[in-house]
Amino acid sequence: MIVAITLLAIIALISWRALDGVTRARAALSDEMENLRALDQLFGQLRDDGAELVDDRDLRAPALAFAPGQLRLVRTVRQDGQPLRWQVVRYRLEQHTVLRYASPPAESRAALIPLLDGPPADAGLPIASGIAVFQARAWVGGRGWIADMRDARQVAPVLAVSNDPEAGTSGIRGIELTVRPDVASGAYLRLVPVRP
Repeated sequence: MIVAITLLAIIALISWRALDGVTRARAALSDEMENLRALDQLFGQLRDDGAELVDDRDLRAPALAFAPGQLRLVRTVRQDGQPLRWQVVRYRLEQHTVLRYASPPAESRAALIPLLDGPPADAGLPIASGIAVFQARAWVGGRGWIADMRDARQVAPVLAVSNDPEAGTSGIRGIELTVRPDVASGAYLRLVPVRP
């Protein structure tokens, strides 16, 4: 009788530990899936913004700027029955959360220029949380990856005034975004082509 009770107690303990392990694994997997969904949303939004990047020659100013923890771009806003308008979009890493700021669409270059370097006009929309690193690089045709925006600005005017229609937006052909979550040992990298 005592042996049977002892065996049942051991089986109950093993079952409880197995159930606890499954519950913890499910919670960890659920958290990881939520983080991946947020990163997918971030990368998808950046892809959409990059596809509508304004050409520097039209803007007569850099449409793309980046620094550690932030990315600023000017995109075209297309709405049915409305003229094309431009919008300043900023991605910023603040307190381990990537926020997306979007200015109201501007109907003229004069209305947009003050928004380029000014503070964001709206409260940022949190896209991904638990982020430790958010950084960007630009691919400049004929030059390669540029991690320092000063280098991109030195190269871009030369390419923008060239007769090469493939030079695109100041020669910037793509954006590489690197995001590393707080808890992950690796980083996620996404390449986003920009519209010339």
